[in-house]
Amino acid sequence: GMLDRLDGAFAKQRQFVSDASHELRSPLTAMRGQIEVLARNENPSAVEVRHMEAMAMAEMRRVERLLDDLLLLARLDEGVGPSLREVEAAPLLREIAAAVPDRQTEVGELAAGVLTADPDQLAQVVRNLLSNAHRHASRVLLSSSAAGGELTVSVDDDGTGIPPRERERVFDRFHRSEPSRDRSSGGSGLGLAIAHSIVARHGGRIWVEDSPLGGARVCFAIPGFRPG
Repeated sequence: GMLDRLDGAFAKQRQFVSDASHELRSPLTAMRGQIEVLARNENPSAVEVRHMEAMAMAEMRRVERLLDDLLLLARLDEGVGPSLREVEAAPLLREIAAAVPDRQTEVGELAAGVLTADPDQLAQVVRNLLSNAHRHASRVLLSSSAAGGELTVSVDDDGTGIPPRERERVFDRFHRSEPSRDRSSGGSGLGLAIAHSIVARHGGRIWVEDSPLGGARVCFAIPGFRPG
């Protein structure tokens, strides 16, 4: 049994390295192609140069996001636990929603009270869920509720939703979901995996269900909440 588990772990590691290599190679290949096209043109126009610059910068930002996510996952895999402290949950969630760049996040009902958690890691989870929702929908709603000493945070969207067969696998690293929710829209394929890892280290759980808005609802619940 131990050998089977080790074999499974090694297989996952090989797959992760292969996927990471592919994800890094894709933007580098795109940048190289743009540069080669420009180099073949002896007298490129200013418009062509600016177009190539914009394409290259977009791909470089994609690489930077991917590297940041890989480094964060590596730290989490090494056992870096949350730095717990008490935070006012509702104001923190409002602040995170307001800070999402160029996107309008609706804020619904929020449970008032104090949560014992790592506020930076909690913010990372919520940002990842909001960013994922905004990439696939026009309307995104953030809300929270409390029961039994747990705080449940929900992110709803009006997009295409996530089929039941995909709802556990979307938290796998580099998982390729439905075409309408793939990384061609700008994701690294690691955001939900990071959220899952952080929530687990808080002793919580994360899941996907249908949203009343018509798309997907991604929820996570973590213990240590005291209503107030």
